[in-house]
Amino acid sequence: MVYQAEACLAPLKAQLFMAGEQCSANLLEISPETALLQLHVGSASWFGMFVALSVGDLPSCPAHVRATEGNMVRIEFKPRLHHSVVAAVEQALVEA
Repeated sequence: MVYQAEACLAPLKAQLFMAGEQCSANLLEISPETALLQLHVGSASWFGMFVALSVGDLPSCPAHVRATEGNMVRIEFKPRLHHSVVAAVEQALVEA
């Protein structure tokens, strides 16, 4: 199941750590396999790049970049996120 932020009034703020820098982003979609983020400021990213997603108080989740277009980045989690992590993020999206 993919949870999309369109149902929320405000997107969830997240941090994406890549290549030694921290980028602020809006989390637009999340599932156990992937997430879609909109970076606040463009940053150099490429297919296969290792990143870590941080949302709220949850531990950072390791991932790899799977697609980029402008300031949009789709990442793939390795390993897949546990359903409880996705549920916690979904709850934060609903409360945002």
